[in-house]
Amino acid sequence: AVIPEAPAEPEPVMPEAPPEPELVTLEAPAEPEAVAPEAPAEPEIVTSEIPASAEIVVPEAPAEPEPAAPAIPAEPEPVTHKAPAPPKPVVAEVPAEAAPAEPVTKHPRKAPPTKLSEDQGAELLEQAWDAVGESDVEGATKLYGALIKEKLFLSEIIEDLQKAIELHPEAAIFWQVLGDAHMKADQLSEAVDAYRQGLDSV
Repeated sequence: AVIPEAPAEPEPVMPEAPPEPELVTLEAPAEPEAVAPEAPAEPEIVTSEIPASAEIVVPEAPAEPEPAAPAIPAEPEPVTHKAPAPPKPVVAEVPAEAAPAEPVTKHPRKAPPTKLSEDQGAELLEQAWDAVGESDVEGATKLYGALIKEKLFLSEIIEDLQKAIELHPEAAIFWQVLGDAHMKADQLSEAVDAYRQGLDSV
């Protein structure tokens, strides 16, 4: 029997290593040479020749100004505020005791004339009644008395006086004037009654 030969084992193929890259060394650029700047040439000092005849004028140094002393401000005068004068005490005026009010006569009464005409008597009669309305008892009695003396308008006076007594019952003098009017009118009993009423009211 033929024994087959075992096939030869293939040799392992080793992969070739890639070639190592060559290192490229970069050359550093050459440093530029430092150029030193040339120093500028010093200017030549031109000395002008001074003529012998010319005098050398040395300029005077200006005088230093004296430092001005700062002006010291004047001290302000102290302002003294005048104290306000104390208010005067207000003294309330004490009103004087009022005198008893006299009846106000709105219309001044004229003194009755000695001899009265009828027209003058009528005017006085009207004034007398106005005085009664203004509570001027004294003025009314004077006017009525002048008319009674002249025996003018006796009936009207008696009527006015009766009304005046109703308005002013405290005025006893109206009773007396009423009695006078009755006497001039020859009414004795009425006159006596009026006088008695006047005495009782006092």
